[in-house]
Amino acid sequence: MRIQAVTPHHLRVPSDAGDEDLFLVELRCEKASGWGEARVPSPQRLVDAVAIIEPLLLGTEALDRGVLWERSHQRLHTSDFDASSLLGVLSAVDMGLWDLVGQTLGVPCWQLAGGAHFAALDACAVAPAGLDAEQLVSWAKAASRQYFSALRFDISADAVAGVEAIHRARQAVGSQTRFIANAGSALKDVDEALQIGTGLAQADAFWCEDLLRPGDYADWARLCREVMAPVAGGKPLWDAPQVWNCLQAGGVEILTPDLRLCGGLTGVARLAALARMYDVRVAIWPGLTPLSVVAAAHATLALPNALPLLPAPHQCYQGLLEDGPIVIDGIVELPEGPGLGTTVNRNFVEQFQHELPEADV
Repeated sequence: MRIQAVTPHHLRVPSDAGDEDLFLVELRCEKASGWGEARVPSPQRLVDAVAIIEPLLLGTEALDRGVLWERSHQRLHTSDFDASSLLGVLSAVDMGLWDLVGQTLGVPCWQLAGGAHFAALDACAVAPAGLDAEQLVSWAKAASRQYFSALRFDISADAVAGVEAIHRARQAVGSQTRFIANAGSALKDVDEALQIGTGLAQADAFWCEDLLRPGDYADWARLCREVMAPVAGGKPLWDAPQVWNCLQAGGVEILTPDLRLCGGLTGVARLAALARMYDVRVAIWPGLTPLSVVAAAHATLALPNALPLLPAPHQCYQGLLEDGPIVIDGIVELPEGPGLGTTVNRNFVEQFQHELPEADV
């Protein structure tokens, strides 16, 4: 199964909060396609990164996915181009390669990776952006009635108000539902982060995430020591040396790599192996599209130190997959079939696709 084309796609998908950018990469072979999602800052970065990696892939055998990943990753160190954008595109390519190999061999990706460590994966409901305190409490009540065992709150816009809303939501839904609070690396200093982390611990947060920007991991380690709730982080960390520095400093208790940025399923497995050396659990962040949630589900099943918890896909992406993940009573159920078990709906792509610029590398 040789790769005949590597095609980037930029979609603008309408949502309640405005249009959402979605960056996809398609690997086409003679009889099948594999798809993946990239986290890149712009359409230009997408097409430029694809142009750099594409020559390493065309005409090669998809079954050589490990070699292809290593060669593409090595390009990070030999190119003057933005390394994080290259790794974002490599993340999408890796998802597609795993899918193609699974299709070729007739096995799901989780089995290709060594087998499943979990019988089920919990789904986490993610609060929509822009809700005020009253709306957030109402949303939490509704999500808990849908049997979600975990709720994820974004407090990056106003952390103090977010903590107050989470306390009210805790009173409204009770103690059985796990709360995750994401600060989006928006807090300015460690003292402010300690204050917010303490407030989240008092609300019995399952974990508090990305309280500080990457940089001084001694401050991250201080949060781990002094905040009673588990401290998570890692979405902005896109390569192994960054994660290694964080882990060595004791900067996280839960590592949260972004599947779309850190090198796909292969990249997540590398980072999870580092985390395991420090007895750190891993909670993969795939974003909110069903394509990446499916890929993250396969990766999560195969990681012994993973937390079996994934976000439920956003409703605006309904229809992206021919047979997407189904969340039933708070459980993620993977589509049956080899590879990722599903494929991208081309009608959805055509409906929301935007024209891409020419490559400039």
